[in-house]
Formats: sequence, C-alpha cells, structure tokens
Amino acid sequence: MVTKANKSPKKTRKQRVKHITKTDTHFMVRRSLLVYAILVFVLFWLTAMSVYLVDRMVVEYTNTARYNQIHSIYSNLKLDKSYRLAVYKSNISNDKSITTEYGHNTSVSKTRIDLTKKIKEAGFSLISTKDKDTIIQSDTFKDTNGHILYLSVIPQALHKDYTYGTSEIAKPYTKMTASEFDHDQTSYVTIKISLGD
Repeated sequence: MVTKANKSPKKTRKQRVKHITKTDTHFMVRRSLLVYAILVFVLFWLTAMSVYLVDRMVVEYTNTARYNQIHSIYSNLKLDKSYRLAVYKSNISNDKSITTEYGHNTSVSKTRIDLTKKIKEAGFSLISTKDKDTIIQSDTFKDTNGHILYLSVIPQALHKDYTYGTSEIAKPYTKMTASEFDHDQTSYVTIKISLGD
C-alpha cells in the first residue's frame, strides 16, 4: 500500500509571523530587524524635527525681541506726521536693522537740525559725520546701549537723481553744500537703526 507522505500543512497568512499583535489594551511589536530599522528611523526623524522646531522658536523669539527693541527706538524719536513714510526695510534676521525713508516738506538744513535734536533727545550722541556740510552728509549716532542710528538727509532733487537718473544736480555731489538747496522745501530722509550686537 502506498502511503502519502505527511505534508506539513501550509501556514495561512494569519499563522505566519506577525510583527504586530493587538490586544484590548496595547500593541505588541515582535522583535525583528525590520521593526528595529523602522523604530530607529522614526526616532531619528522625531529628534531631527524637535531640534529644528526648537531652533526656529529661538530664532523667532530673538527676531521678535530685536524688532520690538528697534521699534521702541523709533517711537522714542517722536517723528510727527510731517515725516511721511516712503520706504520701510526690515533686515532683522541678518544685520539686525530696520531702515525707514521719509519725505519731509522742509529744507535739508532745517530737517537735519530737527532730526538731530530729536535723535539726541532719544539718548543718542553723534559719533561721526561723513561728507560734512555737503548734500550727501551722513551722520552716525550711538546710544549707551550700543545701538547705532544712521541719518541721511538729501534734497528731493538728489533723490530724483538717484531714483530716476535725471541728472538735475551737477556732480560731484561732495562739492555741493546743503545750504545751496535751502530754497528747495522738500527733503528725503533715511534713518537706519541697528542694534549693533
């Protein structure tokens, strides 16, 4: 009599190796190389994302603190409505500065005197002047906290030269005095405040 060899029954899919077993209260993961690899990848990803998020939060907090500090300095200048905002540039994250540009309906000389007074009342003192008494004079101020304020006041005609290339003013600009433009009742102001830290 011929007998068939006992074949081991094929394991069904459920009977094969289960990597995850579920009970009413928890999941159990069977140890295997695949499970360890997935677990290491997930832990690495979570750690990397946590470090990234903490870094972004610190950067955002620092930038917000810098922004508030610079705006506090601007509000201490107490510029009235005669200074009309033309351009606002924020560069908080790189060089920790904010630049604002204004149009003002007064001559360059009177505008510079008014702004210098306001800047000194805000606690700044003049540390250097470049191209003194010319139409491109720029002043640098510093306060006791190390904050730096740059001031430039130019005639509207020079601003048009820079912007549109109209060549209304003869070059070189360093030979033209600001008093030559006292008849021009418009000036263009640039104020840059840098924390200097």
